[in-house]
Amino acid sequence: MFWLLNPMLAWSQRERFCDSLFFADGTIAIVDSIKAVEGGLRYRLCGEKYGALYEAKLAGIKKIRYRNGAQGSRFAKGDTLGRVEVTIVPEPQDTARTWHIEMEDGNDYYGNVIRKEARFYVFKTLDLGEINIPFEKIRRMSARPLPERVGDQYWFRNPHATRYFFGTNGYGLKKGEGYYTNTWIFYNQVSYGFSDRFTLGLGTVPLFLFGANIFPFWVTPKFSFPLGGEKWNGAAGVLYMNVVGSDVGDFSGLGVTYGSLTYGSTDRNTTFSFGYGFFDGEWAKNPTVSLSGMYRIGRNGYFITENYLLPGNGSSTLLLSAGGRWVGKRIAIDYALVRPFGSSISGAGFFAIPWLSITAPFGGK
Repeated sequence: MFWLLNPMLAWSQRERFCDSLFFADGTIAIVDSIKAVEGGLRYRLCGEKYGALYEAKLAGIKKIRYRNGAQGSRFAKGDTLGRVEVTIVPEPQDTARTWHIEMEDGNDYYGNVIRKEARFYVFKTLDLGEINIPFEKIRRMSARPLPERVGDQYWFRNPHATRYFFGTNGYGLKKGEGYYTNTWIFYNQVSYGFSDRFTLGLGTVPLFLFGANIFPFWVTPKFSFPLGGEKWNGAAGVLYMNVVGSDVGDFSGLGVTYGSLTYGSTDRNTTFSFGYGFFDGEWAKNPTVSLSGMYRIGRNGYFITENYLLPGNGSSTLLLSAGGRWVGKRIAIDYALVRPFGSSISGAGFFAIPWLSITAPFGGK
């Protein structure tokens, strides 16, 4: 295993700011994720996050130099040569699981891990059969369902499938998944799946950047659940908004409690929502209802419409919107026109409010 301990590897990987293992025979390994076990140390080679797991016996280790410059003096040995024992720790592979591997060169592979060798995966792809994928060439590796294939193309997964432009549907984020949304620079929200059934969102408009003494925020807890079959899903949640700051008096907040019923897949669905709003401790006498839809029209595109009937004092406002969503590998851009209708704005002439937002997912299993 001279390739494992080659001193030249230390110099070639120095810029990665990893730890260094100095062995008693004078060789060096640049490593990451060091973990102490009985009688030895376990580690992966620097730059190989998904690489083989090695174990070195303490008897062959002279010292450790950590990435911050500290020395592992308790492992210090004398200058006499010792036997260097390095073994590969077996790691069982789930050959039935489907993986998405993103490479440093921009290529993507979907398929199954057949086995793990010392320096590469033997990977069975959907199109190319078995190939060898070096660990150091892997940028990201995640377990996920097979992508939808249309013709000779794989369609990107919808990174914002649990919402339309603003409102939600009956689907929820999976545990560990999340996304960040920015609308017109000022609107910011982060949502995270704490379980497969519970999603929590937090948002704000950073008015303090403009010298304001108020801080608006909102929270969006949501429970989602299947309703039988593969296409019926439901959700219940709350949108609660408030403002804190030196210029705010005694205000208990506003928002809406709602329930949603969704029919369809994450790519093509329709959602009916029903809820009651509240403002500073008082509940609305009439409900808020909405009807929204999402339909995939291509590898990178969706048509989306989101519409509300909002109660008011003696009259209601109809809010209609239509637009689309462009999706990439790790980003989604929403764009739409929003048009209100109602007696209070009947004399305003025709106008539409533009909507533009960017969503970036993170996390995932």
